[in-house]
Amino acid sequence: MWSVKQSCTTHRINSDSTTLAKPKEKNSLLITLIKCLKWPFLAPVLPRLLLIVFRYSQPILIKESIRHVAAQPPGTQKGDAFWFIVSAVTIYVGLAVRCTIHSLISYPNIVS
Repeated sequence: MWSVKQSCTTHRINSDSTTLAKPKEKNSLLITLIKCLKWPFLAPVLPRLLLIVFRYSQPILIKESIRHVAAQPPGTQKGDAFWFIVSAVTIYVGLAVRCTIHSLISYPNIVS
């Protein structure tokens, strides 16, 4: 995905060996670093947010399915059972995909 080397090459300051670059603003180094490292720092945000969503939706799914089984006589509402299955598949496949995306984003930056 994004590596520090790739993103920093576009924001390097070109200077001769004889002259030094004068900063245009007081915080020009900070602004350059933010532009340079924005994507490597923001890349893990989406997988972390998805982890929070999927982890908090698991107990809600369990609670609602227990409530459905306890309240309804068997065979009255078959459409609800379909949506419980769809939501369970969505939650657990989402967790697996999130784990894969997180690994692809995190490990290349750690190793390099």
